[in-house]
Amino acid sequence: MPEQLLNKAQICNVLKIKNTTLDNYIKSGMPVAKQGGQGRGSYFDLDVVTQWMAENVKSRNEQIAEVKLRDAIATAALKELELQKARGELIPIAEVGKAVEREYTNVRSQLQAIPDKASGILQGLDTQIEKRDYLKQIIRDILEELSLDTQYKTNARKEADETN
Repeated sequence: MPEQLLNKAQICNVLKIKNTTLDNYIKSGMPVAKQGGQGRGSYFDLDVVTQWMAENVKSRNEQIAEVKLRDAIATAALKELELQKARGELIPIAEVGKAVEREYTNVRSQLQAIPDKASGILQGLDTQIEKRDYLKQIIRDILEELSLDTQYKTNARKEADETN
């Protein structure tokens, strides 16, 4: 079967594409049967172009579909984060930092208050073991307060409500 050569206008008409799209396809590697130049037009073998289109344009359409899918997934993830934030399941990092800073300040204050708090009681205790156990209990109470997860959640939610 003899090759069927078409000029640019004819190939655009057959493929139902614009001339600029054809130029982009040529830049992307679409085969040209006879290269034009110096006033002569280019010619294209319809069978070869059709084969190239089937192999390359399909993959571009798949790439576009993949980009759209990634966009949809990213949009859904953003919406999920917004929903979690609205439910109070997420807290902005700045609020967490403020809550941690407050907790550290609270622990520091309590630790610095141990000598004043304990001095009178320690004088009333008879043995070193009683004094040691009393100091251990004070420290244990301070550390337990620091580790209370419910306390942190309550404070963080209160802050979030006050901020909003």
